Amino acid sequence: MRLCNISSIEKANHMLPELIKEHNKQFGKLTAKPLDVHRSVDERELQKIAFLEHRKLSKNLTLQHQNVLYQIQTKTPNRMQRAQVDVIKRYQEPIRIEYQGKNLKIHHLARKPPMGGFPSSIRL
Repeated sequence: MRLCNISSIEKANHMLPELIKEHNKQFGKLTAKPLDVHRSVDERELQKIAFLEHRKLSKNLTLQHQNVLYQIQTKTPNRMQRAQVDVIKRYQEPIRIEYQGKNLKIHHLARKPPMGGFPSSIRL
């Protein structure tokens, strides 16, 4: 955009379609087969998809996932210190934490601010 002497958002928005065409002409690549093989996914199939992450518990049985701090509730805390657990997230469901295939009770401690903190206009 600098090479086209674009210095405002309005000019950039006006020139964007032409710049995209030029970019695609220079860097675009045709597919080997023009057939679109994507398929739609229904609600039932979305329920089957799960994201699995391995985490290590701290000494006080806490772990952080997506800026939220969780603490494990257990009757044998010494046994679980620094244990490897699985964090499982499914579509439109709360996270689940498992240890050796068993579901653990969790307590939501706090939401941690992102790097740099929250903007001053946001109140938690």
